[in-house]
Amino acid sequence: MKKSGLVLVGVALLAAAAWWLGQQPDQTLISKPAAPEAATIATGLRPVVHIANRPPVSMTLQERMDAHKVPGVSIAVMQNGKIVMTHAAGVRDRSTGAAINTETVFQAASISKPAFATILMRYREQNELDLDADINSLLTSWQLPEHPWQGTQDVTLRRLLSHTAGTTVHGFAGYAAGTDVPTFVQLLNGAAPANSPAVVVDIEPGKQFRYSGGGTSIAQQALEDISGIPLATLADTHLFGPLDMTRSAYAQPLSKPLSDNAAAPHNAKGQPVNGGAHTYAALAAAGMWTTPSDILKWAASIQQAYAGDTGQIVSPESAQDMLTNPVGPVGIGFFIDEENGATSFGHGGSNEGFRANFYTYMDSGDGIAVMTNGANGSILIREIIHRAAELYGWDDVQPPVKHVADMDADTLAQFAGRYRVTEPMDMEATITVGAEGLLLNAGDVMVDELFLPEETNKFFALNGSGMVFIRGDNDAVTGFEYRGFVKAVKID
Repeated sequence: MKKSGLVLVGVALLAAAAWWLGQQPDQTLISKPAAPEAATIATGLRPVVHIANRPPVSMTLQERMDAHKVPGVSIAVMQNGKIVMTHAAGVRDRSTGAAINTETVFQAASISKPAFATILMRYREQNELDLDADINSLLTSWQLPEHPWQGTQDVTLRRLLSHTAGTTVHGFAGYAAGTDVPTFVQLLNGAAPANSPAVVVDIEPGKQFRYSGGGTSIAQQALEDISGIPLATLADTHLFGPLDMTRSAYAQPLSKPLSDNAAAPHNAKGQPVNGGAHTYAALAAAGMWTTPSDILKWAASIQQAYAGDTGQIVSPESAQDMLTNPVGPVGIGFFIDEENGATSFGHGGSNEGFRANFYTYMDSGDGIAVMTNGANGSILIREIIHRAAELYGWDDVQPPVKHVADMDADTLAQFAGRYRVTEPMDMEATITVGAEGLLLNAGDVMVDELFLPEETNKFFALNGSGMVFIRGDNDAVTGFEYRGFVKAVKID
């Protein structure tokens, strides 16, 4: 099953790093053997892409963490709605060497969004709240600016939480230590000191999916206006308390006692982010701290409610509503994926120096949550999922297998040179010839990433990335596309 919706479109887009992040692997959880020992997930890992006709290379979790420059990782696995394995490795902070454990909290980034949706739906069950009312009728402290479809296609809570309201602002970069943090109204208005633009509607509501952390933020403002209660308190009352999620909080910055065992963010080189964790004014979109175990407690309750259990965090009717996606891949908060007869829900997350992902299958109650404190964590998460699939008998979770084409050094040299990345940002990249293929470098984001030849103009990396070169007059290389949406032109 393809989980393409659970990572980049479910993350806060970070300026230099987000466009290099990988998509989620193909995953379907089906069989349920006895849970193996937790430590076994720390061995037998392989790169995301396997190469045909080459013996498998088996590595330890620590070796893969070192390769990706990810200081720490925490993992939880669930079967039949019960957590059967937890494992933690590495350090919370490279500057102190403090060890990660299964109680260490991480920034959940965009996983905050479906958690917020759960809070809103539980509040709705206990209080009057219309998911389909015009959002401005619910807002008192701020109003969504008028848009061309006013009165004919309303912006509603349902559309905001399914990313179909036509709102702008994909994600939020957060605020480094020592910088001013905007009020929530300043954030929505894109007013200084906000580092993101104003949230507006620029496509017709209800017609198409477009991921929008800005839309989630409008929904947060509406719920706080209606209830008169801040999100942090609503979360304790309607989610964390009822599910005994004792290692979770909507707090920016994080306060004690959770801060005593909190992971620090690290950049793509594995170095601590200056000043520590960024502050995210957009709490519902990116501001939750939690653990993999707490995530699965919540996911299990949603899955059991969906199955008809009336004693869960939301009612079966609310769960059915949340896990239905009439337009696009998102229901209410959760990405939903269906393929080969199996349906799952989940979300990914990407804050500065943090990466995370989780998903749960609606029918089986199986699932996995992985959190890391490194900017390259998405690739590591994919490798961990493949290893978990081997251990738990998830037979349909199969890594891609590629064939390496023969290509001599002279042919490889045609692709070498300096490139200017033009979409989705402006930066320089260089390609050189290595022993087996091409080496891609792009500032601090990518260092000596090896791309192996697959076809004449098509290359792949072991982390699942793909690169296709473009040729112009006289068959000369003029640029490349990376993952289909990063575009670069050759300048030297």
